[in-house]
Amino acid sequence: MRKGGKCEVDVSPFAVFLKNDRWNYVEPDVIVTCNRDKLDDQGCHGAPDWVMEVLSPSSVVMDCRRKLEAYRSAGVREYWIIDPGRETVTIYDFEREEGEPKVYDFTEVIRSEIVEDLELDFTQLQEYLR
Repeated sequence: MRKGGKCEVDVSPFAVFLKNDRWNYVEPDVIVTCNRDKLDDQGCHGAPDWVMEVLSPSSVVMDCRRKLEAYRSAGVREYWIIDPGRETVTIYDFEREEGEPKVYDFTEVIRSEIVEDLELDFTQLQEYLR
């Protein structure tokens, strides 16, 4: 999905080859990639700038532990974990390596620290995330 800016938004299913090989990939729910040279018909080769995962009961360990560390070590700049059950958004700002993640609730408009003009109004999205 393009809006004329330098970044591209892609939604699952969309392969992200974090190690830039053909065999090991993840499929985040939503990504933003600002270096379009990383993108081709197969997916994103290398770390996207911004990643969002929506938790389900079966994905908690994968999204909150395994992918968290994979994204951090691969060079993802910002990682959002949406938890519909708790109605929270947890944001990891890997670029600034701020200590603890920031946690917001669904009553807020949340803005990305790294992707200009990216904001989500969770009051508008609540019904779709339940």
